[in-house]
Amino acid sequence: MASTVPVNAASSLLQGVATALSPDEKNRVAPGARFRMEAPLRLVDARLSLLDESDALVVSTATTEVGSGWTRFEVAPSEDLRPGSAYLLRLEGAVTRELHDEGGHAYGPYVVRFETSGERPPRPVEKKLRRRR
Repeated sequence: MASTVPVNAASSLLQGVATALSPDEKNRVAPGARFRMEAPLRLVDARLSLLDESDALVVSTATTEVGSGWTRFEVAPSEDLRPGSAYLLRLEGAVTRELHDEGGHAYGPYVVRFETSGERPPRPVEKKLRRRR
């Protein structure tokens, strides 16, 4: 099995302030945040995804910046995340789960779990339809 991709920094960004995110800790994030990860490698087939607690992709805008020996990923959700909910950021391969550096070395995904701050809104009440007799 491939080793996990090394990440220099994973952070949430809100109004220009970065807050570090760790894969080993319980992270709390503001619902209006966007996200950034930086790897000390030139990754050729990687993507950063934001998923909700149902493992569905969150509609977002993603950018990747590749430099000489580093790669930076950013994800900005199209709208604020749901307060009091669980999410995860996953840096993985764009084609398969493994991602690769320019030398062809394979790495496993890097995952950061977090919860958004605030109270979770109640579920909408479903109206029962009455049958006509």
